[in-house]
Amino acid sequence: MSNILNKYLDKLGVKEYSELNEDEKEVYKDWENVLSGRKLTDNYISEFLTASENDIIKELISQNNKDRRDIFLKMQLDMIRKIKFFLSSPDMEREALENNIDNLMK
Repeated sequence: MSNILNKYLDKLGVKEYSELNEDEKEVYKDWENVLSGRKLTDNYISEFLTASENDIIKELISQNNKDRRDIFLKMQLDMIRKIKFFLSSPDMEREALENNIDNLMK
């Protein structure tokens, strides 16, 4: 249990986690997860970038943008695609090397 959460429960007069009701336990677990430090994974980053990319494309398609906003969205989209390419480059390098080694063995 986190030290700061212990202090908070003490302030509320709660001695143990089991004394909390179900809603309070849910909030406690959420707070504990945040305090433990969520780690960013490749999968999480990829999902975030894909969702951002889709949002930008939807807004670009809506055509309700001024020229300045349109340019900004296109720049964002370009940057997201560059980041996605960069993040996928180790996999592409590995695949290319595996293919080269396969060809050398033939």
